[in-house]
Amino acid sequence: VEIRPKFSLALLSLGDLLLKTERPNQAFQCGLKILQSQNNFTHPRLNRIFIKLLLAHSNPKKSQEALQKLIEQIENSTSKPGLKAPIYRSIGERLQWQDRILEGIDFYKKSTYYRLKALKPEYVDRYWELGKFQEPDFLIIGFGKCGTSAFYDYLCQHPQVLPAMTKETGYLHWLAKKNNYFDKQDWSLLGPEKDLYLAHFAPRPEGSHFVTGEASTTNFVPGVEKIISSWFPKVKLIALLREPVKRTISHYEQVLNMKIPQNRSLEEVINSELEELEATTNLSQTLVEKLRRNWKEHIAMSLYVYPLERWMNLFPREQFLILTNEDLAQYPKETMKQAFDFLGLPECDSIEYHPKHVGSYPQADPELLSRLSNFFRPHNQRLEEFLGRKFGWDDK
Repeated sequence: VEIRPKFSLALLSLGDLLLKTERPNQAFQCGLKILQSQNNFTHPRLNRIFIKLLLAHSNPKKSQEALQKLIEQIENSTSKPGLKAPIYRSIGERLQWQDRILEGIDFYKKSTYYRLKALKPEYVDRYWELGKFQEPDFLIIGFGKCGTSAFYDYLCQHPQVLPAMTKETGYLHWLAKKNNYFDKQDWSLLGPEKDLYLAHFAPRPEGSHFVTGEASTTNFVPGVEKIISSWFPKVKLIALLREPVKRTISHYEQVLNMKIPQNRSLEEVINSELEELEATTNLSQTLVEKLRRNWKEHIAMSLYVYPLERWMNLFPREQFLILTNEDLAQYPKETMKQAFDFLGLPECDSIEYHPKHVGSYPQADPELLSRLSNFFRPHNQRLEEFLGRKFGWDDK
């Protein structure tokens, strides 16, 4: 920092370190220097740290003044709308985490506005001022590593589908966790929290033919379904499933690719999780506890029948569309027709089908694969009986 005082990444790292060592006012000064250099970040993680620095001062007035300067910079800049959206999103997220819910709403609305301005400018020009922030029409409730990114991308290419502020808001899981997953919580009382969530979606004129929704893969975490049933009892729900052995291994490899420290091999991780799940006498309750503690559990996330049973206890089955990753990969056009029909949308021939986040992984130990297949088999059968359809995962 002393050698290159305008090197924003160094200032960012220093500020983050100062925050971790409980020196918020010095951390704030690093954020202020970055602001003065007018070198804002485009990567979401870096943006979050930058905003955290600006809002760190022990005197809220100083942080508010710095935030106002940042807003003026954003609005006066010639940056494309798509570059402005993530900065406003980071501000909204930080205010949300500080429980400044009412303040966060406007920043989320700004982020939604600029994201939509980048992706569907004609909609913003024609309808933004006429619209009203309403409930989402659909929610994709899972599951991770099952093709939700590609599916959501295909959906949003339809001219009548409006993308949310981000594909995965993660907000409902955050809210459930913040409230300790209280089973008896009256979620209808949380008006500002609901308004903050609605700010993730584009305003739509009453009676319009546009639809919107999001695809947080944390929506399946136990407890989230109760918020959604309280707030949006008529929302349409979409779940993507995948052969569970492949999903489980893909999940492990994703963690490795994200450079998250993984101290155990695939075999150690899977065998450890299997031993715990095989030893339990109440699998449903164990899954609830495990997923609330760590929603990134590899095997627990592949036991689809248990979260679907919880969801279908709260919503009628006609509000669900269950799709598979295999069908999306092999028959994308036919699969998307099912989705468009479900959402009441006309067919769309302009969709560009291109898989996302596809990885190639080393071959796992055949003995481990066999053990996983044997473990999943009864749960797959339970899923097929519950949904009344065959997936054929155990036929291969």
